[in-house]
Amino acid sequence: MLSRENDIVNASFLSTIKKLEKTILTLQGKGASTALAERRLRAYRLGFAVLFADASSYTIDELKEGNAVLSGLVPSLERSYAKLAQGSPQRILLERRISSMRVAIRAIDELLGEHTS
Repeated sequence: MLSRENDIVNASFLSTIKKLEKTILTLQGKGASTALAERRLRAYRLGFAVLFADASSYTIDELKEGNAVLSGLVPSLERSYAKLAQGSPQRILLERRISSMRVAIRAIDELLGEHTS
């Protein structure tokens, strides 16, 4: 990754992780289920670790699950993206989030490929 792209992907992941952590706290405060948010948070942390930290502590099954969660989010985000106004801050944010997820998905796929070779 280029340095600027690397910075954007890093910021996108950190922003999403922080958002999910706050969401979980809010849901807990309301007594609501946090299972989905926690699953997404684990996937984003895994994606971040694969790209920017050490992913060696993750098992093959965790890599597969994280990859599935991130891959499953892309179509929904793309539908939301298509509805947003051209050039709006929300559209730019979502564009970066989708792009960052694709980078992480490719990296996880490569890591999984290394384990199956």
